[in-house]
Amino acid sequence: MPSNSSADPNGAIDPTELQVTLRVLAAMDAIDEEHPDFIAVRQATARMFKSVKRNRRLEKRAV
Repeated sequence: MPSNSSADPNGAIDPTELQVTLRVLAAMDAIDEEHPDFIAVRQATARMFKSVKRNRRLEKRAV
């Protein structure tokens, strides 16, 4: 895994690396779900999706 060296102290991602990430994610629909690259991206993004889901649940409960 790459280090977090591209993240600045304010939590922003280097614009060049963000552009690459978005390009890779956009290409994922063309890759078979059993392909090792697809699986690697799915596993790498799972934490992000779990965090979004958790935050939505907390927001609903707060209302």
